[in-house]
Amino acid sequence: METSINSLWNSDAENENDHRSQEQKASNKNALREELAYWAIKNGITISSLTQLLKILAPKIGIPLPIDGRTILQTPAKKVSIREMDDGFFFYFGVEKSLKKLIAAKRVVNSDIILDFNVDGVSISKSNNQALWPILCKVEGVVFVVALYLGKSKPNSSKHFFRDFVTECNKLITENLVFENKMYTFKVRNFIADAPAKSFALNIKGHAGYNSCLRCDVKGHHLKKRTTFYVNSSRLNTLKIRNKKLFRKRKYDKLQNGSTPLSKLKGFDPIFNTPYDYLHLICLGVMKTLIHFWIGAKKKRFAHSLNYIEIIKVSKRLSTYRKFCPREFQRRTRSLDEVAYWKAVEFRMVILYVGIVAFQGILHTRAYRHFLLLNFAMRCYSVDQYLNYSDEAKTALEKFVRLYSKLYGRESISHNIHALLHVPADVRLHGPVDNFSAFVFESYMKVLKEMVRTGPNALQQLVNRITEGEQLLKPLTSSCTMQTLGRERKSMAKDASTFPFPINIPQNEYTSYKSVKIEDSFISACRFCDGVIFLDTREIMVVENIIKHKISNQLFLVGRQFQSIKEYYSFPHSSIEVGVFKVSNLSTELFIHPIIAFAKKAFMLPTDTASTYAAMEMLHCPSLPSRQ
Repeated sequence: METSINSLWNSDAENENDHRSQEQKASNKNALREELAYWAIKNGITISSLTQLLKILAPKIGIPLPIDGRTILQTPAKKVSIREMDDGFFFYFGVEKSLKKLIAAKRVVNSDIILDFNVDGVSISKSNNQALWPILCKVEGVVFVVALYLGKSKPNSSKHFFRDFVTECNKLITENLVFENKMYTFKVRNFIADAPAKSFALNIKGHAGYNSCLRCDVKGHHLKKRTTFYVNSSRLNTLKIRNKKLFRKRKYDKLQNGSTPLSKLKGFDPIFNTPYDYLHLICLGVMKTLIHFWIGAKKKRFAHSLNYIEIIKVSKRLSTYRKFCPREFQRRTRSLDEVAYWKAVEFRMVILYVGIVAFQGILHTRAYRHFLLLNFAMRCYSVDQYLNYSDEAKTALEKFVRLYSKLYGRESISHNIHALLHVPADVRLHGPVDNFSAFVFESYMKVLKEMVRTGPNALQQLVNRITEGEQLLKPLTSSCTMQTLGRERKSMAKDASTFPFPINIPQNEYTSYKSVKIEDSFISACRFCDGVIFLDTREIMVVENIIKHKISNQLFLVGRQFQSIKEYYSFPHSSIEVGVFKVSNLSTELFIHPIIAFAKKAFMLPTDTASTYAAMEMLHCPSLPSRQ
């Protein structure tokens, strides 16, 4: 009897172990499949390459895997229904469907959904004239695709292109979105696009038209083979601001070419919910044009344009600044020889950080002071912290536009330059300029373009790749309160200067580290470009060691501080108001501060004066990207 009970007991235990073993294998199988799918999507691995890898792995690892990459990626088995539209093809994913997937993946967490949308065109191949026109949406910083159009040019009519989008959005606005027994309110906030896309979507005159300003009734005229929007100072205050009621009734016959489906979008103001995009208007528009004027590009030279020697001097400075660019910036500075290839983020870097140092003492004083107006205004408008000076920024932009005609001629007051006068109103309504910039949409457009592998059935490919990515959405891990330490520092020599420690700190009670990531800022004790910070007292410190107490686990920053901190410029206002300083006289004494004293990283650039730097509070700290 006893033997029988023991055998039963052992049998049950073996069954339980077998059951656990099977569960573990199933778990490992699912985990491996998921990791392979993420890896393939993240690195743009083709289905054929993934299939070959599966055939190699399957017999060797002892875990059953599919032999077809489409099974791993959950590629739609059936061909999606793509419909013809105008001279191309169109596919509609849907707003509600995409939002539910984002909510399920905890990418959208707020019960009040506020949506921005964007339209733009991009060529998908150098070997043909096919262009992709997606409708992209953004909610809580996450961009997703709502619709795709592929044709030899943009759609003939915005009416058909936006019909499904407007109908679905109106339904969500009226009925709200219900998902997993929770109700979400829905609102369409802004349409963010460049001037040609606005012209198409709103069915208005192009930016070269005499009556093309969406915001006011300024009338352009022809001057020296260009359309100019020059208005003398006395007339500026008499310009009439347009309103949505008259726009919807099509009363602006000189502006509007016809009706637009966006006028039927509930709660959407075609005038003020279509803000001027920072990326296209200011970075690729105003700043790029200014630099072309300064270097005499496109056969445009002025009395204050740079000569050949001066261009070389500025280029050398820009090349020197490469090693001073913090890790958070995707691109480093490049010389003026390559300005034709600069991206929008590089022009933004010139506006907010690099330009005030690179052109100082070389650019003509009048042109340099004129540029300072733009620097001051855009730093004010870039973050909430400086919006207290929005009135001063508005005055600076108005003065910038007024002086522009004197420096570069009345014919140079283009649609972009005139539109600067309306940026203050956009900031007042929508907050800092990055709230309504197209940077995130442009980044996603690059991702879309890379999804197309071959010419035939390009739209079908895109739909499949996007569907695969949606099915593998994971919740984002926030680093808002995290402090991630880098590698521990290990001394190869017994030199006390290797790990700087204040004299009164017992070194054996602490561990030294090379770097730390606080929220989205990377601080390095080994690299000057990533090691200068602003403290909460607005003192500026060069971090030389990062230490952690072995018992309490408290983190501290050790370094030297600049003793002389002054304003960098005083025109149009003190640069201190927008976080720009001239610093020198680095202390010999070491200071130690708890990690909570960290306020912001500093963008440091050397000046012509020895051991003197321009220290600028960093306004943009995105998640750390890889260098390009």
